[in-house]
Amino acid sequence: MAKWLRELGIIFEFARKKRRYIVQNVVEDLKLPAEEGDANPFTADELKKFFHQAWESDRVVYDQTMFLLLTGCRSNESCALLLADIHPEADELVYRNQKGDRQDRVPMTDVLRDFLKRIPDIPGPYAFHYRSINGLNTALKRVLKASGVTREGLTVHSLKEDTGYGGCGLRR
Repeated sequence: MAKWLRELGIIFEFARKKRRYIVQNVVEDLKLPAEEGDANPFTADELKKFFHQAWESDRVVYDQTMFLLLTGCRSNESCALLLADIHPEADELVYRNQKGDRQDRVPMTDVLRDFLKRIPDIPGPYAFHYRSINGLNTALKRVLKASGVTREGLTVHSLKEDTGYGGCGLRR
């Protein structure tokens, strides 16, 4: 439901600002009640502390979680991303193992391309060290604890929620 509300808000905002069809975005201040199982987004301060600590102590976690923020991809997609699925010459990434067993070709921004060039290669066919969501969540919690961020419920999925729907405008 939150996804649809966000999408509807984008449409209303476009109609208000760009086309001036309407005077007010009627869904702008509309809030949905929290549902059980909703993600728990990071605050700006928590993100700052987390990424500072990850940069200093665990660059593997830094790289994979930064990728999640830059793309808005699902955690399992980052775990399954192959080096062969990164096509900087074609300005795209290919995500596999998504819900519904399909693949998406996603455009690559200059920021993402530069970021991916900087990541050190790891042995094997995968782009990132962590191959499972559980492994990535365990590493994330270790870095969060070291950074002093102790709020319960923060997970890798929380990063996806921080990017909004589609992470920096790259998805769908």
